[in-house]
Amino acid sequence: METLRLYPVAQLSRCCTRPYTLPGTEVTLPVNTMVYFSPYALQRDPDLRCIAQRFAMLQTKLVLVALLRKCSLEPGPRTGGPWPELDPSAGTLVEKGGTWLVVKSR
Repeated sequence: METLRLYPVAQLSRCCTRPYTLPGTEVTLPVNTMVYFSPYALQRDPDLRCIAQRFAMLQTKLVLVALLRKCSLEPGPRTGGPWPELDPSAGTLVEKGGTWLVVKSR
């Protein structure tokens, strides 16, 4: 779950159902205005971290250890190299063309 907090797969959007004035400004959003939120930016404030962050990190490490005991992971032939190009249209951090891994049994 910590990975999803740090690298969310989607952005959030909402539609104004009534006029809304942004606090501390004179900007008013009219009805039917789409508002987009970036979880990537919102979820990186250290003061707002999940109370279960340490537990989530432990779970993630345990899963990786269990996986890597039995398998090895290598970049696949279609992966973009050491500095892959990010897809700007994805709305989050995604490698252009995807990240391809080869899973091999040990």
